[in-house]
Amino acid sequence: MAHEVFDDPEVAAVLNERWISIKVDREERPDLDQAYMAACLAMTGQGGWPLNAMCLPDGRPIWAATYLPKERFLAALHELALVKNRHGLQAEDYAAQVAEAVQGTEPEEASDVDIPTAVRTEVAASWDLFWGGFRGAPKFPLPSTWVATARWASLQDWPEASAHAERTVASLLRSGTYDLLRGGLFRYSTDGAWVVPHFEKMLYDSAQFASLCALVGSPLALEGMRETLAFMERDLLREDGLFAAALDADHPEGEGRHYTWTEAELDTVFGTGPSEVRGVWKSLLERESRLHEGAWVLAAGPADANDPRSVPGFTALRMAALGRPLPVRDTKCVLAWNALAVTAFADGYLRSGAESDRARLIRLATAHKSAFSHGATHVHYPDGTSKGPAFLDDSIYSLQMAIRCGQVLLDPEWIGIAAEWFETARTRFAEGGRFRFSRESMPGGAFADTLNWDDDVLPNSLSTWAECALILGHIRQNTEWISWARSLISKGLTRASTSPSRHTSWYVLAALAAPDTTHWLISPHVRLGARSIPKSPLWGPMEREASVYAQLCRMDACTFAAATETEFNDGPNPFS
Repeated sequence: MAHEVFDDPEVAAVLNERWISIKVDREERPDLDQAYMAACLAMTGQGGWPLNAMCLPDGRPIWAATYLPKERFLAALHELALVKNRHGLQAEDYAAQVAEAVQGTEPEEASDVDIPTAVRTEVAASWDLFWGGFRGAPKFPLPSTWVATARWASLQDWPEASAHAERTVASLLRSGTYDLLRGGLFRYSTDGAWVVPHFEKMLYDSAQFASLCALVGSPLALEGMRETLAFMERDLLREDGLFAAALDADHPEGEGRHYTWTEAELDTVFGTGPSEVRGVWKSLLERESRLHEGAWVLAAGPADANDPRSVPGFTALRMAALGRPLPVRDTKCVLAWNALAVTAFADGYLRSGAESDRARLIRLATAHKSAFSHGATHVHYPDGTSKGPAFLDDSIYSLQMAIRCGQVLLDPEWIGIAAEWFETARTRFAEGGRFRFSRESMPGGAFADTLNWDDDVLPNSLSTWAECALILGHIRQNTEWISWARSLISKGLTRASTSPSRHTSWYVLAALAAPDTTHWLISPHVRLGARSIPKSPLWGPMEREASVYAQLCRMDACTFAAATETEFNDGPNPFS
C-alpha cells in the first residue's frame, strides 16, 4: 500500500491539503499499534496490516481500515472530510464511544479455578490433526500456544495434547514455513499445509520455536532447535551481542527468492546429467511442494513424512543455500524479542550441557541486561542509541529471561536480578491494581492503554508475568508474590472462558497455583549437564550453599532431600 497509494501524487496532494499524516513504526511503538488495532477491530470487525486510521486532533480514531486500493482510499478521504466539516459533534461522540470500547474493563477473579473437562474438548476442536497447528489459512506457527499446550499436557496427563504439539513441530520442520537449509521460521503460511510462506523471518518466531523444540525433545525437534539457534546466531546476532529484529522477504526477482530454487539452480547443485539424487529431489518437490513465482519452495510433507535431512544431496543443497546473500536485515534490537532469544539459548544450554553453550548464554544475557538498563530501553540500535522506556512485554520477557538464566546456570544472582525487575514491573505496570501495557507517564502515549489477555504470535505478557511470580515466590519463599500470581491467574481464567483455545497459557498456570504445589531447590553453581526441560517451571538455585545437593519443598516445609548429585540423579528430580 505504501507504493501503490501513499507514493501516488494524487493521494499525497489530498492528504497534504486536508490531513496531517503520521507514519508509525509499530515495532517501535507497540502501544499505538495495539490501541489502533483494537479500534479497527471494534469499528470494522477486522484487523491486520497495513493499518490506517483517521483521528481527531487528540488522537482518538473515527475511522480505521487495513489495505485499500487507491480509489477506495481516496473515496474514504472524501467522505471523512465531509464528516469533519458537517458532522463534527457526531464525530466527537463516536470517537468517545470507540475509546471507551477499546479501553475495556479488567476481568473479575474467577470463582472457581478448576478447569471443566469440556474445556479440553473445545480447545482441541480447532486443531489440524493432519498438518498440525490450527486449521485454516493463513496459518501462523504460534509457538507460544504449543509450548503452553505441551506443558499443560505433561502437568495434567493429556497425551493427545502432547502428541499434537509434537505433530506441529514435526510438520513444521519438514515444511516450507521452516527454512530447511538455513534454519528458522518464516512469518506464516499462506496455505493450510505449511507449504508457501510469507518469507519474512522475525526474531521472535524463531526464538519461541527453538524453545518449543527444546521442550518437545524428540530427535527431530532437537535437530530443529540446534538449526534454529544456529540461524539466529549466524544471521541475526549483531556485534554488540544483541539480536537484529528481522530479515526482509523482498528480493529483486520476487518475494522469497533468497530461499526458493529454480530448476536451473537445482541442476547447478546436483548436476545436469542423469542423476539419482536429482531424481529423488524432483519427485519429492513435485509430490509435496509447489512452485512460487517460478521457483520451488522446499517443503517435504506432513509430520509422518521422511525427514528431508536424510535425503541424498541435502548437504550439498544446504551448502549452496549458505552461500547465498542474506535478505535485507532490520538491524534494530527490540528488547522484548531479544529476551525471548536469550531464553531460547538458555533452553538450548539446558538441553546440551556444553560449556561453550554456557559461556555463550552468559555473554548474551549480560548484553541484554546492559541494554535493558533497568527498563529504560525498548529499542536499541547498532550505533549505540536507543529509544524507551520499556513496555510491559520488554519488561516481562526480560524478567522471564533472568529467571531462566538463574535456573539453567543455577546462579542465585540472576534470581536476585529477576526479583528486582519483578517489583519494578509491578510499580510501573500494575500500580493501583490495574494492569497497563505502557507506563502512565509515557510521552505521546496512545489514546487508550490496551492489554491483551490472550495468546498470540508473542507470548501472553500477563500469563508470563504470573508464572514468573509463581517461580520467584516459590524459590524465594515469598507468599505475597504467590498470592499476587494467584489473583492474576484467576482473572486470566475468567477471560479464558470466553475462548479457551486462545488462552491456553492460563490453563497451564491453573495447574501450578494449587496450595500444595511443590518446588525444587538445587545447590547453586553446580553443572547440571544435559537435561530435558522440566514439566514444572517451579525450580531453581538455593540462595546459598547447603548441606544437601537438592530439596523438594512446599511453602511450609521440605519433604525430600538428595544429599549428593548421584542421589539426585538416581531418584526423583524435576528433569525425570
